Amino acid sequence: MYDVGNYAIASSQLDIYRNIAPADSKYYSSAQWGKLASEILQGNWDQAMDELERLKDNIMAAVHLTQSEVLVQRAWLVHWGLFVYFNHPQGRDKLIDDFLHQKTYLNAIQTMCPHVLRYITTAVVISKRRRDG
Repeated sequence: MYDVGNYAIASSQLDIYRNIAPADSKYYSSAQWGKLASEILQGNWDQAMDELERLKDNIMAAVHLTQSEVLVQRAWLVHWGLFVYFNHPQGRDKLIDDFLHQKTYLNAIQTMCPHVLRYITTAVVISKRRRDG
């Protein structure tokens, strides 16, 4: 369903798979990434934000990944997250909190994708929330 652009059906099927598959399943992570992509492509920003949080938790809890694989997963999450953070109503503030104030993601950005720093800078400039310190 995903390949033919039927993202709503793909999203629901990926939900079903994630509910029945064990979290350490070979394809569980792929199902999570597919679910995030489906929500983004449908413009379901609240659900996409929830999926980002689930992916972040999954990456943090992944014991079967090497440090370099975790870094790559975080870099992918940063890139996919930009779609969500710049379209969700509270996204820019969340982007600042998640990527600028969490050392693990700031490290991933500086190491793997320093070009993303310009998006974080934009989020800081256009954010309505004022930061102290």
